Parts: sequence; structure tokens; C-alpha cells
Amino acid sequence: MFQLTDSDKKARCLCGFPLHINELAIYPISVRQVIEVGETQYNSYIMLLLKPNILFENFLKDVKNIDSEDIEKITKLEILLLFCSLYPQFIDNIAKAFNFFTGKDIVFNQEGYFEIKDMDIKVDEEFYNQFVHIIELQTYMFKQEEEKVLSKKAKEILDQKKKSQEKIDRLKNKDNSPLTITDYISIVSAKSYEMDMQKCLDMTIYALFDYVERHALFDNYDIGVKQLLAGAKADQVNLKHWLSKL
Repeated sequence: MFQLTDSDKKARCLCGFPLHINELAIYPISVRQVIEVGETQYNSYIMLLLKPNILFENFLKDVKNIDSEDIEKITKLEILLLFCSLYPQFIDNIAKAFNFFTGKDIVFNQEGYFEIKDMDIKVDEEFYNQFVHIIELQTYMFKQEEEKVLSKKAKEILDQKKKSQEKIDRLKNKDNSPLTITDYISIVSAKSYEMDMQKCLDMTIYALFDYVERHALFDNYDIGVKQLLAGAKADQVNLKHWLSKL
């Protein structure tokens, strides 16, 4: 397989092409798949496979006399296998989560590891780390670029803008709950005259969030231009052109 850059990988996530771990092709999850399985179940799969350390931290609250240095050495995959040994019911949950993202039946070997049986692939540390990287990309969970260092004045303006936005958000959404997939589908469907429900369901999760973020950039640019025309000072307007990287 030819070497892909990060830009190549993101393009494939956006357009629905798979990313590979050796001969295993992992296709991006679509909005339809999330709706079919249920958003709560989807989030539990994400938490279980990508963030088992959070479950482990909760587990350790009830355990005493554990060396913190030993804890830091435990990998996420080792945490998954530990839970499988302590709670056998986790085996089925983890297997279902792997199946959801890979489309392959993954079984727990009696020797204490997961494997894709029909492909003779063992879920070892190398495979798991590649898998996590791919799923983080495909589900738009990759880390954004670090914010550029702002001047003192810019920080003050940004803080003031943030406080104003928080007030607006509280008025619009009193319970301050995060947006759900349903909300994002509604936003995408309402924003574009060309976007119908079927097109939205066929989008990858990456494409859905990319679409929303890109349109937010359109709107912010339009608002910024109007503020400048209304007399606002240039250093008080965060004007980022929509024809730029997200």
C-alpha cells in the first residue's frame, strides 16, 4: 500500500474511502450507521475502544495500594484485556464495538487477546494504535492545530466575545447540553437547499462535522465583513476567510 499523508487520510475520510491496516480496509462510519445503531450505543463504542483509560480511572477509585508509576505504564489495549479478565461480559461488548468499525467478526482468543479470525490478524499494540488513529480521524476526533499565540489585546477581545457568546448560548439552550447527531442532521438539512435527508444519511461522520464547521466559517466571515462595514475596527473583528483551512 502506498504511503498516505495526513491530508490524504483526511480526504479519504471526507469522501468515504477506506484506510488500511495491512490488508484490512476500514471504511468511514456513515451518519446512517450511527442512526441505525443508536447514538448512545455509538458513543459507548467510542468510549470503550478509544478511551478505556477513563473507565480505568473510575475503576481505580475503588482500588487501594496501587503504584501510580505502574498505572502510567499500562496501555489502553492492556486496560481492555484487563477488563475482559475481570468482567467476562466486556468481551462481547468489545467484540461488537470492533465489529461496528471494521465490519469484521473479532473474537477473543483463549490465550488472552482479540483477533480477526478469518484474516488471521491479532489485535496487538501495533494494530490497536493504528486502529485508534484511524477511528479518531474518521470520527473527526483528531486534535486540531494548537492555537496561535495571541497578543494581550486580542486575548481580551476573544475573552469578551466568548462571554457574550456564552450568554447567547444560555438563552438559546438553557440546559447547555451538547448537540446530538439529530441536531447536526437538522442543522445540515436546514442550511442547504440541496441537502435532503438521504444525502445527509449517506455522509460520513467526518463529512458531517466538516460540513457544519465549514458553513460556520462562511457565516463568521460574512458577519465579520458586516461588522467592518458598520464601523468596527479591524483588530476587533476575527475575520478569517472561508477559503482557508478549518
